[in-house]
Amino acid sequence: NLFPKAHSIGTTVSVANLFFNTPVRRKFLSAEKTEWMQIENVIRRIALSRFDVGFQLSFLATMGLVYLSPIIEYWCRGVPRYVPKMFSETLLQTISAIIATLPLILFQFGRLSVVAPLVNVLILWIIPWLMLFGFLAIVFSFIIFPFGQIVAWSAGLGVEYVIIIVNWFGSKSWSAISMQIPLSFMLVMYGGLVLFIINKKIYEQNKS
Repeated sequence: NLFPKAHSIGTTVSVANLFFNTPVRRKFLSAEKTEWMQIENVIRRIALSRFDVGFQLSFLATMGLVYLSPIIEYWCRGVPRYVPKMFSETLLQTISAIIATLPLILFQFGRLSVVAPLVNVLILWIIPWLMLFGFLAIVFSFIIFPFGQIVAWSAGLGVEYVIIIVNWFGSKSWSAISMQIPLSFMLVMYGGLVLFIINKKIYEQNKS
């Protein structure tokens, strides 16, 4: 029977009593790790069915960092620097990437995240440290395994922090706004953005 239940944005799949009718099939299972990899591959193929969109978003975000970030930084040059540089740079990069990817996101997914800048400021600063501690945990586990476990546990605390932040904001009804736009409007938005960047470059060249 289907019944409504409170749930954060996303999908949860639960499997129970898989071999209830045919318990003999249980003995044909491979190792737990092998079976998990097979399940993960199936879920990934379904979840990443729009891999083309993922590539487009990555490309557009990079273009935003390259072309929009210097412009926004120039506009904000007179703002008092009360915020630490690490957080201000993260916010600057986030805004640049959001502007560059927003038309495609609205066209493909029809949702506008109102918490993305704040969430990115809260979590992006820790990502390089998590990558570093993860690498060190692997290296130290080959040398002194208990020490590698301690380093991995430290990285796990950071990962837990990221998960808590993302889940808390993602569970709020006000974290995103539904806003679908047609293809023509998306093209107009990107056309205007490209013209703005070109005019800005021409102005800077004439000024210099």
